[in-house]
Amino acid sequence: MNIVINDNFNSYEPTISQWIENYLNDYIRGHANSYGLEMDRQQIKAHIQKHNLIEQEIIELKAAISADQSFIRCAYVEDKLVGIAYVKIKKDKYIKETLASLSWIYVTQDYRQKHIASVLLQAIYSYLSTKNIHLMEVMVTSSNVAAIRCYAKNKFVKLDNRMMTQF
Repeated sequence: MNIVINDNFNSYEPTISQWIENYLNDYIRGHANSYGLEMDRQQIKAHIQKHNLIEQEIIELKAAISADQSFIRCAYVEDKLVGIAYVKIKKDKYIKETLASLSWIYVTQDYRQKHIASVLLQAIYSYLSTKNIHLMEVMVTSSNVAAIRCYAKNKFVKLDNRMMTQF
């Protein structure tokens, strides 16, 4: 399988909007449950629409194409968009080293477990190396076992646990 990596996603905005919606649904459902809030599918959908969350993410992605402190990489197989990664560059508050923060990575269902995410990560590593950045972090929920395995295979190590409580 030939995987092509670049930063062109403009003609695929509807596809990426759907991916963002899928991500937001999972994120809001998981976090709302952790907060003790009951939100069904319709409430989550209404929340996403009310706060223009998909549109905000698309605007942020478009800005990342030409920004110095963020960038995207898209994965294509036979001219079909199959994955995307969004990275922000920042300085660690305490260590004072510049690092990349993987905001999110998404691979379409049909192409999961086909090393698309690993190829995206390798492209990110290559890009960051040209900027002399050799550190990257990612926050991943503990229930996303596939992502945790992927990150572990790609040199990430577990650093800490984020915990929440409802009182």
